[in-house]
Amino acid sequence: AVCQERADAEMAAMRREVAEARAAAEEELARSRAQAAEAEAAAAAEAAAMHQEVAEAKAAAEATQTEAVARAEGIIAERERQLAEAKAEAKGIITEREQQLAEARAAAEAAAAAKAEAEGLAAERERQMAEAAAARAEAEGVIAEREGQLAEVRAAAEAEAQRRGRQGGRG
Repeated sequence: AVCQERADAEMAAMRREVAEARAAAEEELARSRAQAAEAEAAAAAEAAAMHQEVAEAKAAAEATQTEAVARAEGIIAERERQLAEAKAEAKGIITEREQQLAEARAAAEAAAAAKAEAEGLAAERERQMAEAAAARAEAEGVIAEREGQLAEVRAAAEAEAQRRGRQGGRG
């Protein structure tokens, strides 16, 4: 009877150990899942913000360039008309109008350079979005790895419980 009581007590202790191990493993998995969910949510928010920034940068660049080119072309046409009139008036006025024409052309070139810079910014945002997607994929890999580890811990705990159960049966 004493031997039986001891065996029962050992069995109860083993069951507690297995239950505690299982609870700890499930708690760790829950923590890992929560962390991964937070990381995924953060990555999705970052990607959405970057999408919006890229769209805004592209729209701003196109609007600025179109407006600046149209204005510069209008200025060029006006200066060229004035230049034709001025040639008839005097050589000094001709020189002044040619300088104004050069300034208008420089403004058009500056607008084109601004567009190129904005496109470079858009490309950088797209690269950052690709990095955010890679981070999200990595977080999903961590979840899968943690779930695999939990499955191994559960299987080991169950195998240990079965093995101890067989030993207890012999005692």
